[in-house]
Amino acid sequence: MKKVVFRFSVLTLLVLWLAGCGSLPTGGGLSLSELAGNKISSAMGLDDLAVEMQAMEFFALYAVYGFYGGYSYETGFTEGEGVRWSHQSEDPEGESASSKYERVFLKDLGEGRGWWRLTVTTEDESSEYEYLLTEDSDFEVVRFRDPDTGEIVEYRPEVDENEMDEQAFEKELDEEYDTESDLNEEYEDMEDYETYDEAEYSQYSLGEERITVGAGTFTAEHMVSEYRDDSDPENIVDIRSDWWISESVPGGVVRYLWENREEGGLLTSELDEILSGQTTKLESF
Repeated sequence: MKKVVFRFSVLTLLVLWLAGCGSLPTGGGLSLSELAGNKISSAMGLDDLAVEMQAMEFFALYAVYGFYGGYSYETGFTEGEGVRWSHQSEDPEGESASSKYERVFLKDLGEGRGWWRLTVTTEDESSEYEYLLTEDSDFEVVRFRDPDTGEIVEYRPEVDENEMDEQAFEKELDEEYDTESDLNEEYEDMEDYETYDEAEYSQYSLGEERITVGAGTFTAEHMVSEYRDDSDPENIVDIRSDWWISESVPGGVVRYLWENREEGGLLTSELDEILSGQTTKLESF
């Protein structure tokens, strides 16, 4: 088994990729490597390193498929349980693309650590990864097959000093303050500390709806987030995200809609199937 270790943080990779891609989603007939790999290879100078590129592709795909407009859905899974989703996008020029993806909770290692699998399939190709997440949702290990040799590759991100300092600070807060109210009282002036009471939360909710997707019919809460910035008339941003949330499904989301109302562009994701009895395909445990 081949091991690959990089000396830059996962967060840096995601920031670089998102900055290179601009607004999401990307439509048209782009392959997975065009969507993810080429953007990062250009930024990091890894054009000729196919194995390293595959590792970079994982983080880009995770940024697209692992989060729905900022909504992470790692909770609510039992061991061996997963979800299969359909993903449809249309870019401002009207070109469309579709894909399927799976996210599976493979193995509970205790103390918040566990193995997961992400599989993304388009009309042209499929990419599959298994990854070990820590309690803080940090990547400890990523595994995949070398596309040329079929050999299993293991990639271990290294945590930089700044990330370690941040983690130590968060741990110190957890140990010092017993409740969220204690923490809020002490740090009420921190700009990046934000909580929502029930009244504020209700502003984002359109109430419960019956919604039918591939996985069945669910009673889900329809949540909406809208963002508009017209401070620069030549670069107006007008984005709307809709989530249909149900605690009865792993991850809590049954449908997601993203729309760029200024430039055009639409993304729709729906839950197709709830999976069970899943285990590793890459000898991860």
